[in-house]
This record gives sequence, structure tokens and C-alpha cells, in this order.
Amino acid sequence: MKEGDMSKYQSIIERAMELQTKGDKLTGELNPEEQQRFANYLNKRADELSQFARRQR
Repeated sequence: MKEGDMSKYQSIIERAMELQTKGDKLTGELNPEEQQRFANYLNKRADELSQFARRQR
């Protein structure tokens, strides 16, 4: 990103949105424990994306 290549960042954002959409669809199919594990996974990835974005500024 520092070199002006936003394609990698955009790809990460698109993947995050894709995972969110899949998560929304899975909500009714997963038991509560699986829902919690999936939510934790999504939160971890969101935190990583946030940290990545902060480092690129």
C-alpha cells in the first residue's frame, strides 16, 4: 500500500465482506458453540485487518 498498490488491500476487504456474508448465511445452520467459534474467527481476522491498515498509514 505504501507504494500505491491498493489492489492487495481491496482484495482483503472483499474477502472480509465475503466471510461476513457467509457468516450471515450460516447463522441458522450452526449450533451455538460453532456460532461462537466462527464469530471469534471473524473478530480475529477483523482485528488483523485493522492492525494492517494502521501499519500502512
